[in-house]
Amino acid sequence: MRYIVPNSTRGLVNKFADYIVSHLDPNKNNLSFVEVTYHNSFFVIVGKTERESLLDINELKQSFFDSNSKFFEELEIKNFNVIDLLEYNQKLVPINYTGEFYNSDYPVFNSKVIDFIEENGVKDLLSIDYMEKLILETHSNNFHKFNEFTINSTISITSEFPYGYSLKIGRICHYYFENISYQVLNKLGTDKIWFKSQTGLTESGDLNIKMDSTSYYPNEKIKSMILDIFDFNYNKFKNENLTDFEYTTQIETQLEKSNWVNLKEFSELNLF
Repeated sequence: MRYIVPNSTRGLVNKFADYIVSHLDPNKNNLSFVEVTYHNSFFVIVGKTERESLLDINELKQSFFDSNSKFFEELEIKNFNVIDLLEYNQKLVPINYTGEFYNSDYPVFNSKVIDFIEENGVKDLLSIDYMEKLILETHSNNFHKFNEFTINSTISITSEFPYGYSLKIGRICHYYFENISYQVLNKLGTDKIWFKSQTGLTESGDLNIKMDSTSYYPNEKIKSMILDIFDFNYNKFKNENLTDFEYTTQIETQLEKSNWVNLKEFSELNLF
């Protein structure tokens, strides 16, 4: 998962996607997903929701603009138009989830991403990722300050998971695996772990979860240990750890300790 610079156009589309979902799913109990694409002062909103009643998108657009006026001013966006393609009253199911987590202070980000931000800041950047080396996304054609791989942002910018997705359509699974990773990675002798969780159970009735890592411990043994310790009761996890969760603050708090990660389950575990 890449770090999204909050006060950038990429930050804006993800923040707007979460803002819309916060109104589609105010009680955090339905399934909704939204993708917002920004292009030349137009926001195109696509997505599906279980909600039956329609949102007033023009009113929502104005309230988002008013509550983020300073943000829009910094980006020199004085007004914008919206194309609303949301589909309501849809029958949705939780998505299959795939995620990679790192042995860092914030498991969704590689430690090199965090180090870069702390040492250099994020001026002129839209996002920062790491795939064998740092990948810096910029909107500037003259960005040669760092000896890293840089890419120019595309003409259109689209929001991305988990932003714009309700808790029950993959996001809570993402947070649950983040919590697991925060607790186990220091004990596994590896710098990252990969999870895949499919909707439903296997033919034998087990949780449909796969995992991989570079640990010197066998993957199957790690998986068995995780399944022994964690109950994968997502509703319980939501009720205990996400009562104060707010969709609208997630972009700004990417580098703050998440209140859904803790050491409760593993505090007394002696691994193998």
